Amino acid sequence: MKSLFKIQPTRVLVTLILLFLTNHVTAQQNKVDSKIEKVSLDVLRSQPEIVPKYILSELHDEIRRNDIARFYSLKSLNSLESGIRTVTPDAIDYFYNDKIKNILESSGLLEFEESFVSSEQYVEFKRNLFSQYNKIIDSGQSIIPKQYFNHSNFIQH
Repeated sequence: MKSLFKIQPTRVLVTLILLFLTNHVTAQQNKVDSKIEKVSLDVLRSQPEIVPKYILSELHDEIRRNDIARFYSLKSLNSLESGIRTVTPDAIDYFYNDKIKNILESSGLLEFEESFVSSEQYVEFKRNLFSQYNKIIDSGQSIIPKQYFNHSNFIQH
């Protein structure tokens, strides 16, 4: 009976220590995250070299989804014979660049649009993403989803 009673307080103590450590680590991570999130517009304006990295880190998922859709749309267009194409690659790029503009605007970062889309970091991000998806398509691991063959969404400019 004594050993059973002794084990319980030990388990409770170990559990409490683990909870404390987990909360401490989580609190430290939250402090780091809040420091990242609290980059002010003034800081971004005064340090334009950090803008592309900041935008890519803060809006990564939205930008990635947008550029995957851009990739599939361009890939589907390139798979069509030139006589049946209803849009140009430029029209597709314009459409998805406009979506990037909307993403930045909804995040309060519209003033950095021009420097972001022309930045080396964003161009490299797209190049790597397109290369990765080209390999996936070319290897036969995936196909272009049917929805990307509908080019009626793209306004001809």
